[in-house]
Amino acid sequence: MDWDYLEENYTSSDNKVRSLDEIMKECEANGEISDSLDSIYSNKTQLEKTVNDVKNVRELIHQGVTVKEISKRLSLDEDYVVCIAVTLNSSTDDDNDIAIAHLVMME
Repeated sequence: MDWDYLEENYTSSDNKVRSLDEIMKECEANGEISDSLDSIYSNKTQLEKTVNDVKNVRELIHQGVTVKEISKRLSLDEDYVVCIAVTLNSSTDDDNDIAIAHLVMME
């Protein structure tokens, strides 16, 4: 390795250390960030709801309840329940409800 090159690169860099707030403000000003804080909080709320749905569907599936009945009991769309059930079935036992919820939300 060329240590002189590396040392020169580090000592003559024009980059300055900036805080996350500075970087975020610059990105927002340049239009590089499409998500506002509102949409981030909305996604968090949606994730919490999906995690809750996954927990409820998991419990009912283990009780032997059909997808149609789960859909009625939880007032959820049948296709959504099928998506959760398939994702639960294809995941490993150590996958937690949050990981399953992320996969469901990607559908």
